[in-house]
Amino acid sequence: MTVFKKRAATRKLGIEMSDALIIEKPGKRGKRRPSPTVIIFSIIGAILLLTAILAPWIAPHNPNVGVLYDRLKPPFWQKGGSLEFPLGTDTLGRDVLSRLIYGARTTLSVCALVVVIAGSLGTFLGIIAGYLGNWFDIIIMRAVDLVFSLPTVLLALLLGAIFGPSFEILVFIISFTLWAGYARMARAETLKIKGFDFISLAKVAGCSRSSIMARHIFPNVLSPIIILATLQVGTIVIVEASLSFLGVGIPPPTADWGSMISDGRSYIVTAWWLCIIPGLAIALTVLTFNLLGDSLNDWLNPLIHRQ
Repeated sequence: MTVFKKRAATRKLGIEMSDALIIEKPGKRGKRRPSPTVIIFSIIGAILLLTAILAPWIAPHNPNVGVLYDRLKPPFWQKGGSLEFPLGTDTLGRDVLSRLIYGARTTLSVCALVVVIAGSLGTFLGIIAGYLGNWFDIIIMRAVDLVFSLPTVLLALLLGAIFGPSFEILVFIISFTLWAGYARMARAETLKIKGFDFISLAKVAGCSRSSIMARHIFPNVLSPIIILATLQVGTIVIVEASLSFLGVGIPPPTADWGSMISDGRSYIVTAWWLCIIPGLAIALTVLTFNLLGDSLNDWLNPLIHRQ
């Protein structure tokens, strides 16, 4: 009798150990230290966010008001520049540094709203499609395929021509084209999770389908969704800047990196700072959030272990 008990205990222990390898408890995940890359790019991202939030207090000038007498002044390290306008002025005499700071506020505001709207909608529909299946899955995934087949820029040009450029239309357009990625990710994770034992135990315990999706599936889907959201910030920044460059994004005179490049493209030879400086801001932001997303994937994904 003792032998059978030992075998049963060993078998049970083996199952628990295999489950522990598949699913990591939130408490253990929190004890894992973030890598230096996560810390560095988190600091850079925090600096960008603080710059956007504190723009009214740290910008040296009004970004939409300029003096024609001060037009096309170079940055302070070039001949003719001054510390009053550290990064120079544009064709209307507006301070480039102030417009760059306010442009960060505009761009990151679009990113935050798009991530919240597209992420919430896509995750909700993806969990429903993955857990309920049947015609829910068919309808939602065909909608995902339809969204992936639509060209973002051409759709934005069409809607911009119909409704006119505005902040709200821009957020709607980008959210409409990006929610499908969250839905596909959430569905794939849900299909893996719903076969685990704790989902079966929740069913036996009498939990409703909505309770299982909200309390048991959603927390386990959250980590990959956060990683995807971080990676998509770079995509949102590029799409938003591209649409503003084409004239269907943020309407003037609101400071925006894409419109700054558009306004300065005719002066690329004589006033290089009008295009290069906002272009570098876009590149730094995209690089920061892309590397941060890769680092978060290494940190939050329990199946990845660094030696």
